[in-house]
Amino acid sequence: MIINYSNQKVIKEEKSIFLAGPTPRSKDVQTWRTEAVEILKDLGFDGVVYVPELENDDRTFDYNKQVWWEREALYNASIIVFWIPRNMEKMPALTTNVEYGYWISKKPDKIIYGRPDDSEKNKYLDWLYEIETGKEPINDLSNLLKEAIKMANIKTHMQYKKLVRDNIPEIIRKNGEEPVTRILSQDEYKTELEKKLLEECKEVLEAQDEKRIEELADLLEVMIALGKIEEKVFEDIIIACEEKRAKRGSFNKRIYLERVKRIDDKK
Repeated sequence: MIINYSNQKVIKEEKSIFLAGPTPRSKDVQTWRTEAVEILKDLGFDGVVYVPELENDDRTFDYNKQVWWEREALYNASIIVFWIPRNMEKMPALTTNVEYGYWISKKPDKIIYGRPDDSEKNKYLDWLYEIETGKEPINDLSNLLKEAIKMANIKTHMQYKKLVRDNIPEIIRKNGEEPVTRILSQDEYKTELEKKLLEECKEVLEAQDEKRIEELADLLEVMIALGKIEEKVFEDIIIACEEKRAKRGSFNKRIYLERVKRIDDKK
């Protein structure tokens, strides 16, 4: 396990946990992160732990450097653990409220939240966590970190194994993650497009209203790609569609064919 303090350069690793929550400003108040780091060690966590405090426990810091370090580490973290042992007199956690609200709305899938039962004024945070994630807050730091490790392990090894649109890798990078990709052979590409065609057909059938239009657009994109494999462009597909429409019509009249009778069939 690597501990990355805020006076150090942000270490960018695939598996990482950010310990978010209130930081005591007075040395008379012990930081909860010391216990959290020990728990993570005991649990065998093998990633980076971002600790937004100075390594020497100096409670004075350069505000500008601190907030930029935290921003970079938060974006890079696989999981953000919010532990909020709020005490309005000694550790009010006002900045934590803002940070929590920002990340629970931006990336609820990478947030896990807890607080001790005697923590003050967390009712809205509890409610927001349940609404955004469908989970209940955890009231024990050890249990919270156990769940965080599980989430980090799952997130680190998420596998998709499917054809994606060309810009998806760049979008993943902008979200602070790194895609692992390869270029398909022509035969593989055709097979994956055919799988994608069936997938998109299913999604069209399941979608409604405006969402159906989006799914139809996805289906059309796959059809265009399949056409290119046959050395045909979009216009060729449209021409073939128009030719077939001219011969057989479209589906505008809602005609449903029950059966076909012979001419001499009296029934």
